[in-house]
Amino acid sequence: MKSRGDLIAAVSTPSGPAARGILRFSGPGSWNAALRIFRPRTLPPFRPFSLVPGSTIDGGMPALLLLMKSPKSYTREDMAEIHAVSSPLVLGMMLESALKGGARLASPGEFTARAFLHGRISLTEAEAVMKIISARSDSEARLAAAEIGGGLSRAIDRPSGDLAGILARIEMGLDFSDQDVPLSGDLEIEKELRSVVRAMKRLAGARDGSAPQAGEPSVLIAGPVNAGKSSLLNRCAGFDAAIVHESPGTTMDAVKVHVSFRGADFVMIDGPGFGMPSSGAERTAQEAYAGLACAADVLVAVIDGALPIEDSEALLRGRTCADAGGSACRAGAARLFPSRPPDLLLINKADLPPSFADSAAGALFPSAGILRASVLTGEGVEQLLEAVVRLISGGNSQAAGGRGILNARQRASLHSACLCATRARRALRTGLGAEAASVDVREAIEHLGKLAGSSVEDDVLDRIFRDFCVGK
Repeated sequence: MKSRGDLIAAVSTPSGPAARGILRFSGPGSWNAALRIFRPRTLPPFRPFSLVPGSTIDGGMPALLLLMKSPKSYTREDMAEIHAVSSPLVLGMMLESALKGGARLASPGEFTARAFLHGRISLTEAEAVMKIISARSDSEARLAAAEIGGGLSRAIDRPSGDLAGILARIEMGLDFSDQDVPLSGDLEIEKELRSVVRAMKRLAGARDGSAPQAGEPSVLIAGPVNAGKSSLLNRCAGFDAAIVHESPGTTMDAVKVHVSFRGADFVMIDGPGFGMPSSGAERTAQEAYAGLACAADVLVAVIDGALPIEDSEALLRGRTCADAGGSACRAGAARLFPSRPPDLLLINKADLPPSFADSAAGALFPSAGILRASVLTGEGVEQLLEAVVRLISGGNSQAAGGRGILNARQRASLHSACLCATRARRALRTGLGAEAASVDVREAIEHLGKLAGSSVEDDVLDRIFRDFCVGK
């Protein structure tokens, strides 16, 4: 895909009556093209990036002119915009005059495509423009705005840089294997690859292809059985979505509800608790739930504030504990929390006398924010939701780390990069050799390059930008 470099024009605002509609130009001769259909009140020269009052030549409607100088414009070309009343008739007349004057009608997304091709924005930032246009909630718009600011690009840079460093060490080992040069061992490199794969899976928002729902942040509730997780889900949802019973193990499958709170929309997920005898269906359910935990934007651990902290710690740390009948059970937390510590630790049953101080709970997970609540009375639940929204909107959760709202192309590229890096790990672990691993690491880097737009085919770019509106 190459920029044709000619003069383009299009109406860049939605059709229909409104206070303002915009006719946009980009390319050589943009200023002259705009001045042919705009009558300024003042004489030239006009200052770039300043609004010039005037009127349209066709109809004499009040209007404003904005001239933008290359390379500081959106497309890094000379640009011009005429801001007039958003009347389909007025805008149509101006566009027709522009096309008769030599401008070409812009293709869908061509302004943003030129911004990408001229290096103004990355491909992920270009795609974020479309995400803002199609955002269904305040939270989605904020996440997309963070991507336009380069959040996702920066998040991609880290695993890409890590893989480049790994590849350099592998190839050094191949080149200098017969010389007395200190080299990294296969096991050391395999361990680093495992860390990179884990980071890419978190960024992709899916583990083993399972994501709660594309386009919406996810909040997962985890903790011991009978800690009040299902009651918390029902309280946040505003209806009984999950079954609540005093018998442990009532919830086996993941229960998902959509929650809206102060302009933020997200999916809240409840699932099996830790501490049940892990056999058969229970083990399968807990393993599937651990996969969802790694994909979640925000992870909330819930413990019972009326029980001794040692009981909750045993379950959350995955230690052996004795059930009522004296048999041993292994908690699923060992598979969940070491690779993904919780963002928030909620101490439930605040309506009862506390059994331990917040500091004792904080020792479990020092990086987690601690809150107390009673899901029975509702006390503290609003504060929990406020903390969740802060994390989703730009706190210390995975969402704030750059994941944002990934589209299908971005997820596919990350998934392919994960598969290649996993193959490289397997090659090192099974003795296939560093040469085989280097091929897979190089391919993983190429997939991340396609995600960022540094190495992407023209037909892919055409598919991305054809989904845009004309004028964007």
